[in-house]
Amino acid sequence: TTGLLAGTAIGALADAQSSMGALGALQAAGRITIAELTTAVLVAVGVNSGVRTVTAFVAGGARYGTVIGLALAASTTAAATVALLLGRTTG
Repeated sequence: TTGLLAGTAIGALADAQSSMGALGALQAAGRITIAELTTAVLVAVGVNSGVRTVTAFVAGGARYGTVIGLALAASTTAAATVALLLGRTTG
């Protein structure tokens, strides 16, 4: 699981969607569980949101970066909360 999450995080530095596609294929092939899939998707979204927040600060300044960062943090937190409440994560 550690390698899966590390690889997902590295891939998500550039693009979360490609990581999610690869994860879906792994789960469909029975190579990872739903819990591993969910955890890895949350890692991909979280890492990519962090990169997008830094980009927003650099490109648009503190005010823009803060607004974007808070919006991305809220949506990522909501997704993680639902996953935890449904018991769909590892760890």
